[in-house]
Amino acid sequence: LSTNNGTSWTAVNTGLTTTDIRSLAIGGSNIFAGTYDKGIFLSTNNGANWTAVNTGLITTSIITTIAVSGSNVFAGTYNEGVFLSTNNGASWTSINTGLTNMGIRSLAVSGSNIFAGTNGGGIFLSLNNGASWTAVNTGLTSTHVYSLAVSGSNIFAGTFEGKVFLSSNNGVSWNPVNTGLTDTHVFSLAVKGNSVFAGTEGVGIFRTANNGTNWSASNIGLTVASVSDLAVSGSNIFASSATGGILISSDNGNNWVSVNTGLTNHNVKALAISGTNVYAGTGAGIFLSTNNGAGWVTVNSGLTDTNVLSLAVSGSSIFAGTGGGVFILNNNGSSWTSVNTGLTNLYIISLAVSGNNIFAGTSGGGLYRSTDNGSNWTSVNFGLTNMYINDLAVSNNNIFAGTYDGVFLSTNNGNTWTIVNSGLDHLAVQLLAASNRNIFAGTLGLFHSNNNGASWASINTGLPKITSIRTLVVSENQIFIGTAAAGVWSRPLSQLKTPQIITFGSLPAKTFGESPFNLSATATSGLPVSFISSDPTIASISGNSVTNFKAGSTIITASQAGDDIYNPAVAVQKTLTINKATQVITFASLPDKTLGDAAFGLSATVNSSLPVSFATTSDKITINTSQVTIVKAGRVTITASQAGNSNYAAASIDQGFCIKPTKPVITATDITTQSPILTSNATTGNQWFLNGAIIEGATSQTLAPTLSGTYKVQVKVDDCVSEFSTDQVLIVTGDIQSLNTSIELYPNPVTDWLTISFGDEGRKREISLYQLTGQQIISQETDEKEVRLNVATCAKGIYIAKVISDRAIKIIKFEKK
Repeated sequence: LSTNNGTSWTAVNTGLTTTDIRSLAIGGSNIFAGTYDKGIFLSTNNGANWTAVNTGLITTSIITTIAVSGSNVFAGTYNEGVFLSTNNGASWTSINTGLTNMGIRSLAVSGSNIFAGTNGGGIFLSLNNGASWTAVNTGLTSTHVYSLAVSGSNIFAGTFEGKVFLSSNNGVSWNPVNTGLTDTHVFSLAVKGNSVFAGTEGVGIFRTANNGTNWSASNIGLTVASVSDLAVSGSNIFASSATGGILISSDNGNNWVSVNTGLTNHNVKALAISGTNVYAGTGAGIFLSTNNGAGWVTVNSGLTDTNVLSLAVSGSSIFAGTGGGVFILNNNGSSWTSVNTGLTNLYIISLAVSGNNIFAGTSGGGLYRSTDNGSNWTSVNFGLTNMYINDLAVSNNNIFAGTYDGVFLSTNNGNTWTIVNSGLDHLAVQLLAASNRNIFAGTLGLFHSNNNGASWASINTGLPKITSIRTLVVSENQIFIGTAAAGVWSRPLSQLKTPQIITFGSLPAKTFGESPFNLSATATSGLPVSFISSDPTIASISGNSVTNFKAGSTIITASQAGDDIYNPAVAVQKTLTINKATQVITFASLPDKTLGDAAFGLSATVNSSLPVSFATTSDKITINTSQVTIVKAGRVTITASQAGNSNYAAASIDQGFCIKPTKPVITATDITTQSPILTSNATTGNQWFLNGAIIEGATSQTLAPTLSGTYKVQVKVDDCVSEFSTDQVLIVTGDIQSLNTSIELYPNPVTDWLTISFGDEGRKREISLYQLTGQQIISQETDEKEVRLNVATCAKGIYIAKVISDRAIKIIKFEKK
């Protein structure tokens, strides 16, 4: 029961012993329900409760129709005629006098007249509440009257093979009123106001508002229709029915248009597409359309059996399975040829093509295979347990057969078959379809397998509760099913695919200039993952290898497009950061310089190949680009730097060197006295040395030596020291040298014997020889006027001889060779 115009429904079955309801009628507050095998039930409270009211009825009868006229209730049965109750069903009486056909299919009340439509006997009229009946069939060309309706003084009769008839004279005569009707099977009629509605077997509902003069389809939103086959040609979908011919949809089945011009038989059982040709197999042979169904012509030449049950296309050949075997039409020719050699069962209900193999399924005779385009056939039934091959499907090298025992699979061109029914709840498989690895089986509902039939899953969500599948077809993105009584339904293939998830980890930062690296991501499907960069100018991807071109950030997207088993994965995005590269400057150590040296150039390189610049904070030099001019002595630091750019970070490196002071010069005064003076030409930074050792604290410009020896000075600025001055040898004696004396020394230079002659200088004589360091090496006194000293063992060099007499002192330098 629905109390809101069908928006929602509530079961009202309390008291019913069967739910197979075949007819309903309302009389006042009484509701009568006729059932398949439990008679009639009555509800007096709007369906809340039901009570069987079958006294006098044959309770096993099928109650096909009920009509109420005042206090009289009439019940029509499947084979027992008409019953009457005058007490709201408390008891029933058979009223069949004059009825020559007991198969009552419809009843209607018009005033005091009762009309009964029968199955094969036409229409009967009772003018006395069913006490007697008279046939009223004048003008009625069909005797199977399945529906009756009264609209004012007009009586409408819907028939099985003759459409709708109208009587305006109480059934005395009948006239066909069929203009606009495209289905000959009218199973129900209803009247609302001035409109009469006709329900057909396969083309839906039609409406007339002018008493049948014209009918128009009234099916928007109505899905109930019987569909026998479907075929896809580009963007067009063709649907055929057993009574309504062919319809076409060019918008994925949202809207359908009848295309029956030239189609003289509307019992279309099979469709096939070959290029731009559409073939329709009917109960009266084969029709061809070359213009997408706009017009049809018969192509039956050579077809000795016109009951066409199946069609298949193999290259340029069309195969037709009929009740009398297989026929072939080559190259879209005009004549069919019988190809039945080897076939022992000629009732061909299914055909399929696999490579060069043609398979023919029969009704009770199993399966046959032809490897020579139908010229010869061989039985291939090993492993099949049911010989009714309802349908066939091919997926790659796999062949599937639908039987009343379920689905069978052959992986060797039909040589052997294995049953594959796991998960298949209904084994009477009427239809099969394949799209790559997706296999569909139509039974009482629809089943799907994506693993070659190893397992099946029901995919009936959204379909009517019990739907007998009559045909299947798969387009690029959709599956379409034709049902026995619920029209065409579609579902996106994407809804049937398995979801997949991509695992793609975070990307570690990279540095500009690094070698290409590989990306890694996986999908739960096991299918390969592809990658794309949002900014190929930063990083480009080839396959899974990433090459970076500059510093920056780019989004790397990992995706998997899916296949016929898996849906596309949700893309995963990760940010890839390319950092600036570190610059390495090569700037060699700088050699020390000396104040007064010429200007010199600088040289440095960097791994980025960018230009290097030089700078200093020192006032001891000036730099012009890479040319250095020395200004002062001291420690200098020069910085080589590169400022960087978008790809490289800035870098710098320091190199230091010394600018040595110039070599100092010593001026000696009073060197023959006890207090000589040494003076450096450098005003600051002096350090005096005696015999090579530092004289602690001797850092003034002048030095007053007190010891004999070799003196020198060195100048230091910062940590930069000059060369040593020329040695200054001092003999600090405290004596005054006599300048005019006859004392002589020879030879000079000397090799071995040194002669010293005193001349006439006194009688007391003393001779001392010194090294330049001031160390005494020989000392001798004599009263001789001449002394010879052996210096052969002395090292080569300069020595000092000090000769003293009682009247003079002479200091003489000599060279030992």
